[in-house]
Amino acid sequence: MPASVHLWNYPVADPAVVDDALSAEMALVREIVSAGHSARSDAGLKVRQPLALAEVVVADAAAAAAVARHSGLIAEELNVQRVEPTQDADRYVTFAVKPNFRTLGPRFGPQVQRLGAALAAADAAALRRALVADGRVMIDLDGDSVALTADELDVRLSARDGFAAAEGKGVVVVLATAITPELRELGRLRELLHLVQAARKTEDLPYQARIAVDLETSADLAAVAARHAASIQRECLVVDLVVQPPRAGASVHEGEVEGTAVRLGVTVVGAHA
Repeated sequence: MPASVHLWNYPVADPAVVDDALSAEMALVREIVSAGHSARSDAGLKVRQPLALAEVVVADAAAAAAVARHSGLIAEELNVQRVEPTQDADRYVTFAVKPNFRTLGPRFGPQVQRLGAALAAADAAALRRALVADGRVMIDLDGDSVALTADELDVRLSARDGFAAAEGKGVVVVLATAITPELRELGRLRELLHLVQAARKTEDLPYQARIAVDLETSADLAAVAARHAASIQRECLVVDLVVQPPRAGASVHEGEVEGTAVRLGVTVVGAHA
């Protein structure tokens, strides 16, 4: 036997055990998550702020079924409460389709401006659906029908009021951007959890270490912590959560939640429950 695992031969993959259908579904999930994060970023929505809904616009019923099967995973990755597949993009976004002049200019020369006008007059949503389904669109140009591919077109989408959207390969992810008081509170809880976990990491605590946490902050944020004390205790292995200045001997960590100052006192109280 080799002295190290690094001296073993690299294993050879067995194509017979590859689940092609599952691999395709996971590729779709990755596209959805990537587009969802892009939509969040474009709208300035923090990742730790929960949202109510992600609508995933897909091309067909098979893709919609795959989204439904993996809705829990997608919801967790995007920090949304609900994920729903749909084939009706027009409810949430508008599309604009323009020529990619860099690729179409050499092909059509002076006709490219008339091609741009023809695209502007066409149903942009229908053009985008054709691109997704067939990989090309047909446009009438001076009496001739010409085929244009995705590389030759610039497809842009704009979310309707109350939504943020981004497009991936074959999908559009639409996020409901309204932040209710309940969602805002959950977002503040997420930020508090992050501060406690960051304090544990800074202290280099063993994963099983139990801690006491003193919380010094505004009355409003302290009330959020009190209402969700069970979640903080469970997720951060906190056995004693007290709203008070850090006690003597505690390690003190400072941070903020939405501009509100937070001081945490962390004291290790045991390694087991």
